[in-house]
Amino acid sequence: MYSPDGKFYSQMELTVCRDHSKSHARLVMGVVGSQDRDVLLDFAPSIETLNLSWHDGPELHVQIAESAIVKRYGPYDQLPRVVVTNP
Repeated sequence: MYSPDGKFYSQMELTVCRDHSKSHARLVMGVVGSQDRDVLLDFAPSIETLNLSWHDGPELHVQIAESAIVKRYGPYDQLPRVVVTNP
């Protein structure tokens, strides 16, 4: 997904393992045209509800159950703000 101004992107990276307890997901963000990406959130193996949306500013809104977040990273000075809310 790209920010409204087209300067940033967010992407989900999923790793699915036969042993489901080892599966994981993470949300990354980067600057368009750059190879560098920063990890924003690590998630538990089961993600029941996850909604991502970009807002003007730009600002990335992530709607997910608090129990699904394993680790939060940042904030990153060079990247837009990330707002996490519960469904």
